[in-house]
Amino acid sequence: MNKDINNTEYFGLFLREEDRRMLLKKIPPLRDDFKLFLDHLSLIHRSAFNEQNLSICEDLLKRCGEKIPVTIVGTGLSDRAFAFACELPQSLFCANKQPHITICTMNGGKPVESNYITKWDKLPFPPITVQCELRRVIHYCGNGKLKYK
Repeated sequence: MNKDINNTEYFGLFLREEDRRMLLKKIPPLRDDFKLFLDHLSLIHRSAFNEQNLSICEDLLKRCGEKIPVTIVGTGLSDRAFAFACELPQSLFCANKQPHITICTMNGGKPVESNYITKWDKLPFPPITVQCELRRVIHYCGNGKLKYK
């Protein structure tokens, strides 16, 4: 596997700050014990990297920095996560059954728990398209921290 792919934690679509602020205004105020995220949509995590999807990862690596439209079409809620349901261009692969942007977690939840939301509802307002940047998140060697590229 390509060295650049080997040290990748995940590929994601990252919101612009102005879009993040606008989306925050569309949701009810969060309780103090909720942890806010609302920063990216994960396309594929290293746990899903394998020989069968190597060409997908190589394509994503080449497309890093590209601006990609993401349409917010709904919300999903569980006892541990709240997320926006998203639609992506057909040319873009996403490993998640429902592409989403985690808004926040609660009750000790982690952002990955948005993957387990089973009930998604339409928005109470028209869909919103935001521009995101395709990025690769990598490991820092030795200290376990992540770095965006």
